Amino acid sequence: KLLIFLLIFQGLQSVLALKCIGCLSNDGDNPACKSVLMDDMEKLSVQCSEEQDRCFASYIKTADGKTQYNRNCCKWKKDSADCPSNRPFHEKTENYEIWRKYCKDDDCNTMDPEDLRDEGADFVIVPGKPSHAHITGSSVWLTVAMISMFLARM
Repeated sequence: KLLIFLLIFQGLQSVLALKCIGCLSNDGDNPACKSVLMDDMEKLSVQCSEEQDRCFASYIKTADGKTQYNRNCCKWKKDSADCPSNRPFHEKTENYEIWRKYCKDDDCNTMDPEDLRDEGADFVIVPGKPSHAHITGSSVWLTVAMISMFLARM
């Protein structure tokens, strides 16, 4: 009974976890990462960890001409390498230039991070509940309690 309970609980957690496009392209070595096509989405989709609450897309150009596209899951927080809540969407320093975009829905990070007219440039994302979480934490525990009661009667 306990094994069945644990399997069901694990299944519920995976339903709640966000999925994002996950890829990396250094100097154009993975063209599918620069412009994600519908045909590539399923094979590029990755399961995020529970604490990761955003998807991101970034483009970095270094002073020596190297480029990198990066798409993946991240945790929106101050000074984060991938999802810094305290950094602008576009930054230019003497060493690099970076464009960043974020979103909160499954496999939503297909946008062009360089296009500042696109979503993410005209507003600030305020941390909150992930939009993909259709089942809240209290609902999960209620479901777990109901399943436990059911299994106890077996």
